[in-house]
Amino acid sequence: MNVDSIKTFDTHKMKPNSTEPQIITERFANFIASLAAINEGWNDQQIDQLLMRMSSEFEQCLKRMYRVVRKKKEKFTFIINNCNTIITAFEKQNWMQNPSRELERFSLILNRTIQKYVDEVLRPFFGPMITFVIETEPLLSRKEEIELDKEMIEHIIEGFSSVWKDALEFIKDDVIKSFTRPKTGTEILHSALTALLYYYQRFLDIMNKKPFNEISLKNELINRHHVMMEVKKHRIEKHGESENVA
Repeated sequence: MNVDSIKTFDTHKMKPNSTEPQIITERFANFIASLAAINEGWNDQQIDQLLMRMSSEFEQCLKRMYRVVRKKKEKFTFIINNCNTIITAFEKQNWMQNPSRELERFSLILNRTIQKYVDEVLRPFFGPMITFVIETEPLLSRKEEIELDKEMIEHIIEGFSSVWKDALEFIKDDVIKSFTRPKTGTEILHSALTALLYYYQRFLDIMNKKPFNEISLKNELINRHHVMMEVKKHRIEKHGESENVA
């Protein structure tokens, strides 16, 4: 494993929609974590520079591999699974207490990608509500006049009421089976469910504002506590957990 082998890695050898960790990732992870462990307390400048160059080059390699995966959500899954492989290698070297620059680099990529994945997994079911919340909150905060689209808002209310329970089930199953590291699947599921509750609470808050008093379907809004209890029930069934999600 060296810088040139990373730089010249042929992405055409990858399966177009593979989201699993690649062999090159496993080799890089084991090499970089071992080299960092050897250099701990020694701080050889040449090794530091090699670690930095290899990490930077592998980040570029990840981007090239990312482009081979065709679907957006699977792209994020790919990055998460491959970054997890690197982080796991560092964990085996007991580097989590005092993380190296290399570990921090890939942890940052992982966390940014998880946020994008959570948004992507929610949008097929709750996209109109999320977009409405993001676009409407700034208008309310600036006290700007809002052009009320009753039909669109009522469509959001009806859409949420009709899909939210089935969506929770689908999201749970989809997230858990997508990741090679079970702990990651659990954490991302938690993040997705928490984000859904957060967006829904913001939507309810908007509906309580004066401009939206004319919305006739407001009385049909699902109670937030009911949604929260359903979320917690899903977590208990799947993971044997019962911690708070809000």
